[in-house]
Amino acid sequence: TLFLVLTGLLVLSVWRRKRLGIEANIPKGYRVFSVDLGQEVRMGSRGAILLRDNEWSLTGKVDLLLQQIATRAVIPVEYKVAGQGFEPGKVRSSHMLQLATALVLCQGDSRVGQAPPESWIRYVDERGALVPRGEVHIQNTPEIREWVIATAQRMRRALATTEDLHRDHHSPAKCQRCGLRHLCDEALGG
Repeated sequence: TLFLVLTGLLVLSVWRRKRLGIEANIPKGYRVFSVDLGQEVRMGSRGAILLRDNEWSLTGKVDLLLQQIATRAVIPVEYKVAGQGFEPGKVRSSHMLQLATALVLCQGDSRVGQAPPESWIRYVDERGALVPRGEVHIQNTPEIREWVIATAQRMRRALATTEDLHRDHHSPAKCQRCGLRHLCDEALGG
């Protein structure tokens, strides 16, 4: 099984979430289905569900899974620090891929067992407060699912054939967190 490199490399670490003190701010009409924010006990959750999609050999955790009480629809939510280059109302491509992967995981895991209608990203400041226009909702579409599957297949093919995959960023911090850093000829110092 390919550990979910797609999301695992992009998720804020639990220690950083604890340091930021991110609050979930559960909207009315929703309940916590699963949480991986370092606040599990206080939020009344048993912790994060490790989601699995056996069809595409993907696994990963989502920062927060909300369930709409009326419809029972599950909504994956990811938290990111807004940081440099943040543009209100816009989602970085790596964050979009992480959200898209969460949608595929929810559909493929029997404990969730549904294709969520959308996923949310919440950009927060260093204190963990939502920044203005920092919540963006991404609709679940067939194109999103195809993108995740194609990316996973490309990564597996590259790992199996030693095909070159090139770094797509200029962030030493991102390279430091990468699970494939030891295999990368393009890793940035820092």
